[in-house]
Amino acid sequence: MSTSIPVPEEPRERPRVLLLDDEENILRSLQRLLRKRYDVTATTSPEEALEHLEQATFAVIVSDQRMPTMEGTTFLARAREKAPETVRILLTGYADMQSVIRAINEGAVFRFLTKPWNDEEVLATIHQAVEQNHLVSENRRLLALTEEQNRKLEAFNKTLREKVLERTRQVTELNQALSRSFRGTIEVLAHLADMHSPALGKHAKRVTALAVMIGEKLGFTGDQLFQLEVAAKLHDIGKITMDPNLLKKPYAQLKAHDRAVLLTHAPRGASLIEMIPGLEEAARYVRHHHEHFDGSGFPKRFQGNQIPLGARIIAVADAFDNALNEQGTFHRSTPEKALLYLRDNTPTLFDPSLVDILATSLQHDDHPVNHAIEVEVGLFDLRPGMVLARDLRSIRGLLLLEKNQLLDEHLIARLHTYHETEPIVDNILVYRNPAMAQADGQGPIRLPSMPTPGLPASSGAPLPVTE
Repeated sequence: MSTSIPVPEEPRERPRVLLLDDEENILRSLQRLLRKRYDVTATTSPEEALEHLEQATFAVIVSDQRMPTMEGTTFLARAREKAPETVRILLTGYADMQSVIRAINEGAVFRFLTKPWNDEEVLATIHQAVEQNHLVSENRRLLALTEEQNRKLEAFNKTLREKVLERTRQVTELNQALSRSFRGTIEVLAHLADMHSPALGKHAKRVTALAVMIGEKLGFTGDQLFQLEVAAKLHDIGKITMDPNLLKKPYAQLKAHDRAVLLTHAPRGASLIEMIPGLEEAARYVRHHHEHFDGSGFPKRFQGNQIPLGARIIAVADAFDNALNEQGTFHRSTPEKALLYLRDNTPTLFDPSLVDILATSLQHDDHPVNHAIEVEVGLFDLRPGMVLARDLRSIRGLLLLEKNQLLDEHLIARLHTYHETEPIVDNILVYRNPAMAQADGQGPIRLPSMPTPGLPASSGAPLPVTE
């Protein structure tokens, strides 16, 4: 199936691509393929290519591996020193393992392309590399500006709010160049949370789906529903300012100081969101989503209807997902048990009417997240005895393990070894309860002794990177 590659939209200038190959015919072929979409510079000399990097900014470098004066791995390592944000692609007709290892260690290579190439694959890879370069550059700029604003928050006088809002408008304008929409700013912040902690990002997505469902049941529409969706998506954004190790510890094991720091995440998150004009109501929801219905919560000890309705909705969705999807206990939890936890703490912690709405939705099977069968886990959270709920593929689509594969220590070790040379970036879905695998109707559980499609036979053996 061919992939349609969109032409970059104006007013964003044409991305610059640098091509390096000792064969003129290769360069001419690549130039003809890329020149309609990109500003292409080509050379046969590695030293001349390095000079180009000093004189101009390039989104992507495509370098041949085997050249008479300098290998591609060596060139890409030097190119990374001069232009660390430029995305590097290795073009080679030699798929030897040593080249692969050197390219990863020395050149931080984004993709490999082989000779002869497929035009559609080249276009798709270059397009992905350009988007990666653009996203990294804009995210770094946005994060730097946000950090600058946080430093100023401590030093500004009573005119702080006006100054921050003005600076925030500048941040928003920069971000619009990335996203062409107001939602782009929100997605960047959500992406920052996901980079800080993947579990935090996945939790936010599930809480958002539940909160929007409850809001729709209450008749939320338009901006009211949008504010709720944004607040749910970013309700834990304040945690990106905290040590990730702090977030991994159970609350009961935290020292008094660490608990005090953790309790500031809601006001911190609200302060970040307030910097984006038009999201004041979403910020209010985030600030108060840990208030308790009886007034025992934080930060203001609001109670009942003093708590904004959006904050009460997020509190219910957040608590339900935590009860259901805690990584250490998900295999023992069910929607019924999670709902029972909410019932047991209502009306002490939660609004009874909102718990009823959630319970009704779950009972009628119209909830937007499938909690009953599958759960997402990270590669390093896999444990023996888990059963894959979906096929597991590499970043290039190579089938590694089939659905219904029962995992043991040997298979998990082989996955870890494969990850070292070709990262496994997709979410891994396992059955919440291994007994559900056959109940899902997709065939028997595959035992570890059965052949596996894409993994090498030994966890200690080198892993080939082939199509």
